[in-house]
Amino acid sequence: MKRSLSLTFTAILILCAMIVNGCGGSSDPGQSPVSQITPTEISADDLHAAYNENEIAADKRYKTHVLAVSGIIQTIGKDVFNRPFVILRSKNSPTAVQCFFNGADQTDALAALKSGQQVRIRGRCSGKMLGTVVVNECLTP
Repeated sequence: MKRSLSLTFTAILILCAMIVNGCGGSSDPGQSPVSQITPTEISADDLHAAYNENEIAADKRYKTHVLAVSGIIQTIGKDVFNRPFVILRSKNSPTAVQCFFNGADQTDALAALKSGQQVRIRGRCSGKMLGTVVVNECLTP
């Protein structure tokens, strides 16, 4: 029993480390800030559909690029590392696109959002993880 719990705990720690390394902020410190790049406009539905159709092609087209993703808010919350996020739903998935925000200066704007609200969120696409498209370095709508 103790061994099983220890293995489970270790697996959770490894998964958390992978998520932090794979989803945390800019993948290249030399990249321009999201606010200084003209974004590619796309809906949460279309972005999620592109990744479901062909993840490799979608990565080539969207990963590391700055996007302005429009959609309807499913969830507003914080992850285990206290980073605020907004999940945008699509026609085919309640968790189509997860947008992570940096900086405490955005908490007031995030606090004003409501589930079911239509929004446009700008951020850098990090690809698909566990069935959800991840967008980091997001700026509040």
